Order: sequence, then C-alpha cells, then structure tokens
Amino acid sequence: MRVRILGALVLGVLAEGCSGCDDEPLADVAPASAPASAPASTPASAPVALATIVSQRGKVEVQRTVGDRKSEWSAVNVGDRLDVTDAIRTSDDGEVDIAVNEVKLRIHERSEFAVKKLSDSVIRGRLTGRLESQVTEGKGQVEVEAAGSDAVVRTEGGHFSMISNGRGVVAVANISGAVSIAAKGKTVNLGAGQVSHLKSTGTPDKARALKNVLLAVEWPGAKITNRTLVAIKGKVEIGSRLTIQGRPIEADDNGVFTAQVELRPGRQELAVVATDVLGRKKRVASAFTHDAKAPNVKLKEKLWR
Repeated sequence: MRVRILGALVLGVLAEGCSGCDDEPLADVAPASAPASAPASTPASAPVALATIVSQRGKVEVQRTVGDRKSEWSAVNVGDRLDVTDAIRTSDDGEVDIAVNEVKLRIHERSEFAVKKLSDSVIRGRLTGRLESQVTEGKGQVEVEAAGSDAVVRTEGGHFSMISNGRGVVAVANISGAVSIAAKGKTVNLGAGQVSHLKSTGTPDKARALKNVLLAVEWPGAKITNRTLVAIKGKVEIGSRLTIQGRPIEADDNGVFTAQVELRPGRQELAVVATDVLGRKKRVASAFTHDAKAPNVKLKEKLWR
C-alpha cells in the first residue's frame, strides 16, 4: 500500500517511521475556462461550480443525488465532475484527488467524502476516513466536517491532513499555513507542524508539536497454543487508523484497542500496523504457532506465593 505524505518533509519529526513513503504533490487542475460573453441584451447566468477528478488509483466510486434520490455507487474516472450532494468513496487500495481551481483535496484509502458546498474557490464536505487538503493562500477555502461530530476543520491558505473515524473522534495535523479546528463552541488554531485531537465527548485539545508514530502492543504470553483465537491489546495515538493482519480495527476514544485474532494451523506472524493523521506508519509483529496438540497453559498472576 502506498503512503503519501505531502509536504511533510519540512518537519524533522516526520522522518521517523516513514521508510518507503513516496512524496507526491496534489495533482493540479486547469482553471475553469471563462464562459462565452453573452449578448448585451441577455444577462449571462453564473456558471455552476463543479469539482473535477484530477487523479485516481485503485477502486474509487461516486454516488450521485438526483432530486431526493441517491444513485447506486458507480466507478469514477479522471475528468469526471462532482456536484453538491455527490459523495465519493475509496476502497482499501483507492485514492482520489479532486480540485476546484486552487483548492485541492486528496481522499485516501477506506474513506468517504460527501460534498456539501461548492464554488469556484470553496469546497465543503463531510469526511469519514482520511483526507489531505491544500489551498493556495488567498485563492480559496476548504471546510471539512467530521462525520459523527460538529467538528469542522478550516483553512483559507494551508496544507493539512485529517482523520475522522465517523463516530466523533478526529485528528488534524497542520503541515503549512493557517489551519483551525472548531467543535462544541471551541476553536483551536494550529501552527505548522502541530496536531490537535478531538474525542467524541470533548472539545479539541491544545495544539502541540507532532511526535513519532505511537503503537504499543501487548501480546499474549503463550507463543505456542492450541487455541484458535488470541487476544491482542494495545494503544495508538487518538484518531490513528489501525489494522491487524490487514483487517481494520477500531480503537476507542483514548486510542486503546483490543481484538481477537484467528490463528491458522502452524507457525505464523501477526502484524499490527498503525497509520497516523499524516499517513506515517508503524508496524509491530510477533510470531505464534497454533498446535492442536499443545498443552493448555495458564499463566499465574503471581509466580510466588
């Protein structure tokens, strides 16, 4: 899976945990051509602003709204347009860039973005998943609502990355420019290289400097077992995305997670991967063996009595 971290090299801390990342700028879109001049006796109607699909990879789908009915999800192609009330989603390997002139968004894998407002310089929408936005200063505005929350991330000239888990947990990182997050009556302004988090029941926390990717895992003590399921526990940064053996796992508001993982017969490696708000990854793995003939092992809380 490719991981793109756009502009993050300006931050020294981003070098940690990001080997193999490919840096690639958000795709450009040609400015919309001006409408032909109307005869003097006929007022020209204002053109309807549409966002353009300027780049994509993997499986990307769009859902249109016609009247009060939503269409089935269908494949999208470069050059297609998005209107207000349209939604776009990406698969496990999907990614798509959309733009209106100098306003650009990148929707990362396993994400959905529903368009709420469009003009020739403004994009507003609701996010579940992870996206990245870049706006040339003085050329436009991006407002991203977090699904499951009243939180809104804004910039009128900045480059930020954001995660929304769809249930009110949000993380936003400012790469450059001016970015803010507002929720429950509180607004936090982020400087370049800062991050803020929001729990589902709280307000945005104070902006602070970015740190290395957090992933702490508590593995079962028995590495050879006759059990077909093992329990894995751990902690990630609030808002980080998590997979175990490639399967998405949800952490709670505090970043704590637990999962039952099925073992196949024989020796195997179990891998946990955390992806933070900037797309930086950290992987932790441990080997286990499933042997149906292995004795039952029960670890005592106290070895000495």
